[in-house]
Amino acid sequence: MGKSGVHESSVHCEWVLNHQFIEFHYGSADAKPEYEAFVFIGFDDAAKNYVCHWVDIFGAKDSELGRGKIDDKLLAIEFKFGNGELTNKFTFDPQTKTLTSLIRQIEKGKWTTFAEEKWTKK
Repeated sequence: MGKSGVHESSVHCEWVLNHQFIEFHYGSADAKPEYEAFVFIGFDDAAKNYVCHWVDIFGAKDSELGRGKIDDKLLAIEFKFGNGELTNKFTFDPQTKTLTSLIRQIEKGKWTTFAEEKWTKK
């Protein structure tokens, strides 16, 4: 994130793999993305929850499989890392047709915001 708190990047979303997952490609249209990731979210019928596979530029040691539930318009995927906790909540606003991604983590014993992004369709 930029020091000013304003950061603009692209995220491309589409259904993939026979409509089993929605793929988020962070940094997809950026010439030299500061951050790039592929995130796949799908529904696990047997467990009755959502799964999220997160793969990014930090490599396999930081790749994670998260699980979460959806409630009305909120999809909360919770990650538990070896050194703490991290949550990513996706919220859709049907009036503005925007999707917000809020990533929070435990840092020094307190929950802090790592990143918050609001996406609109172009």
